[in-house]
Amino acid sequence: MKAVADVERSVESAIETVLNKLDGLEDNGCLPSSRCPDVCTCADGVVRCSNRALRVLPKDIPKDTTELYLEGNMLTSVPRELASLKQLSLVDLSNNSISTVAPFTFANMTQLATLILSYNQIRCIPIQAFDGLKSLRLLTLHGNDLSTIPEGAFNHLTSLSHLALGANPLYCNCDLRWLSQWVKAGFKEPGIARCTGPPDMADRLLLTTPLNRFQCKGPVDISLTSKCAPCLATPCHNNGTCVADATGSYHCTCPFGFKGQNCEVTINSCLSFPCSNGGTCHILPGQEDQFSCVCPPGFEGLRCEVNPDDCEDNDCENNSTCVDGVNNYTCICPPNYTGDLCEEVIDPCLQGFDPCLHDSKCVLSGRTYRCECLPGYVGQHCEQDYNDCLENKCQHAAECVDAINGYTCVCKEGFSGLFCESPPPMILLQTSPCDQSDCQNSAQCIVVAGEPVCRCLPGFYGNKCHKMATAHFLGRDAYVELPSTMLRPSAHISLQVATDKDNGLLLYKEDSDPLALELYQGHIRLIYDIASYPPTTVYSVESVSDGLFHTVELLIQNHSLSLVVDNGAPKSLGKLPRQPSVDHNTQLYIGGVPAQVVASGLRPGPDRTLQSFNGCIHNVRVNGEPRDLGYRATGRGGGPRTAEGKTEGLLPGCHSCSVCAQGACRQSGEMGVTCECLPGRSGALCDQKTAPSPCQSSRCVHGLCVPKGSLYSCQCAEGYQGQYCDRRQPPPACRGQRCGHGECRVSETGEPVCHCQAGYTGPTCDTELTCHGEVVREQLKRHHPMKTCTSTSKIPRMDCPRSCQASAPPGVCCGPTKSRRRKAVFRCTDGTSYSEEMETAMECGCAKCPL
Repeated sequence: MKAVADVERSVESAIETVLNKLDGLEDNGCLPSSRCPDVCTCADGVVRCSNRALRVLPKDIPKDTTELYLEGNMLTSVPRELASLKQLSLVDLSNNSISTVAPFTFANMTQLATLILSYNQIRCIPIQAFDGLKSLRLLTLHGNDLSTIPEGAFNHLTSLSHLALGANPLYCNCDLRWLSQWVKAGFKEPGIARCTGPPDMADRLLLTTPLNRFQCKGPVDISLTSKCAPCLATPCHNNGTCVADATGSYHCTCPFGFKGQNCEVTINSCLSFPCSNGGTCHILPGQEDQFSCVCPPGFEGLRCEVNPDDCEDNDCENNSTCVDGVNNYTCICPPNYTGDLCEEVIDPCLQGFDPCLHDSKCVLSGRTYRCECLPGYVGQHCEQDYNDCLENKCQHAAECVDAINGYTCVCKEGFSGLFCESPPPMILLQTSPCDQSDCQNSAQCIVVAGEPVCRCLPGFYGNKCHKMATAHFLGRDAYVELPSTMLRPSAHISLQVATDKDNGLLLYKEDSDPLALELYQGHIRLIYDIASYPPTTVYSVESVSDGLFHTVELLIQNHSLSLVVDNGAPKSLGKLPRQPSVDHNTQLYIGGVPAQVVASGLRPGPDRTLQSFNGCIHNVRVNGEPRDLGYRATGRGGGPRTAEGKTEGLLPGCHSCSVCAQGACRQSGEMGVTCECLPGRSGALCDQKTAPSPCQSSRCVHGLCVPKGSLYSCQCAEGYQGQYCDRRQPPPACRGQRCGHGECRVSETGEPVCHCQAGYTGPTCDTELTCHGEVVREQLKRHHPMKTCTSTSKIPRMDCPRSCQASAPPGVCCGPTKSRRRKAVFRCTDGTSYSEEMETAMECGCAKCPL
């Protein structure tokens, strides 16, 4: 037995020696690895482990791997095991969830030539992150969350020829000036990376922006600086201590009584005294990390932090100011008012409080007052200009206009006299000057100073409205060719555009030195030197694809081209090597170009997709002169106008409702849309303010509003009276019948009867019906299938008692008389929440029951 054991030990020792030698050979690269992880494919040194939802690097990656593809997985950091694969020349880690890169991660990968880290979540790069990559030629960081990169981060990349930094939110202040200088010096970045901030650097290219534009002006938003220094954002709650590392990660050291990644979990939730305003904290049984607060009267909320605004349903009167208290409120009275609710007037006839109008006299009578009216005025406050036209003597259908203590007869044409009693001697038939007018495009002819004048519809102009100022391009290869123009060396071309599209050609100047003005990705782009690539371009900062009209101007002056949008700052191409040429052959196209122009040089390029414009173009001017958009309009396939004057792909006027600044939009058939302006607005697009007429807010009920300067009066219809013609004239049987808060009417038996206003009753409508409610605040519950939802706050409402209805006379109904809409947020037992609008009662009262 001993001999057998010795033999076994000898065999095990021999096997171990052989395995050690094999391991040494494999480490030295002398023995090729034949194993391949189950989730990967391996061939000729290329290992593909793509889109496998991997969270760690698979084991048994062959040591002789030269290319490793790990894109589309769930890696959160660069695997440290990569350092053992010393023959790697390419690593693809794109489309993972990597947020940080640790220092010296790639220190041993001296053969690596291509490193792809695009479309991850990398927000911070330490200065030693890429140390050791002396053979790296291609580094792509495209599509990450980088706002800044420390100076010197690429110092070890001595072989780098291409750097991809696009689609990162680069914050181009003075801290990134070195990077712009670095990419300019070696042209390692192809001109894709753009700045997102500060605001004056937004959308600027890292490659082409001058270095003096990279400036530090004031503090940087904490959300940017905390990417590499997360402790600046104070993520640790409850006085926890934040400790950060070089990769942009951090951890919190929590004080006694708290735990969690950010010390946000309370071990004993009452230790932090969470209940405000004297609330009492209670630990929930068996749940030391949760608490409830018992609030004192006047406070509510999870932590007793809410003092409900008792002024929401206050009864303060006479424009007094409500001041919220705790479970109550106080009314601060204006001068000459007193009482808890400021409901009492101290002296109603005091100057400034005198309710009597039109120079009438206020006379005190006990605790009340009366108004002594001047002739021509009636009413409790002498507020009504008595309608003297009720007894007018105007004849021959003349219009009676009420005046103070009198009236005026406005005679029909040809009639005269104080009461228009004198008829005209003879009425001659006349012809209108408009009978021979030649107004076009559905324009209306009006007579001004005896001459016919054409009133053009929106989108047309000219003495006969025969010229088109507005055209709607439908994006179907339609275009407008303007008359040949001899542009001066200093030229000014302007137009207005309205569209919700992102791309399309606006203007093209065809001559020996062509240029184009186009809509590109929602911005205006000016293109010069079209024949070469890339052409000379400049973009507008303003976005114009919002459907509203925007003004676009092109300035040609002193060897320069400038673009101005909505009167903003000019965007210039700078000093050009030559003055843009203009001659008698200069041709301007609007909205598109003919096919032969495309063939001769205006071809789509890698960054230019040639499209016809889709939207509205208005008010095209060349050196201040308007141009007719109907001069030579051509549709799809080069077809001219049809016999009906139409062009396929182009409509007169604008057919997009988004151009109306205010008011309602109405389709007007072939003439486009019409903007119906609100009061106080005018113009074709309702973009001009006008002085409102006093009759726009008229309160005349049964009568005609007659403006008088900035005021108005109501000319009542027959059978009505009152300042606003809102009361019927009492019939003869009601004379002498007093109805305090009501109106006298004659019953079927011929007797006068008082019909009371809401809230009053009795034979003479003097008895006020009162019903006082009580303010109730309570949380509301909504029961749904599988869950119950409770409002997050207590909702106030007025509770009207049933005793009001019990004591009301027949025909009178008591209950809520005033309500308001409120929005309440509900939180449900399944963790979801939603908001709901509801009507809640605000006042209680009594009124006549509805029929």
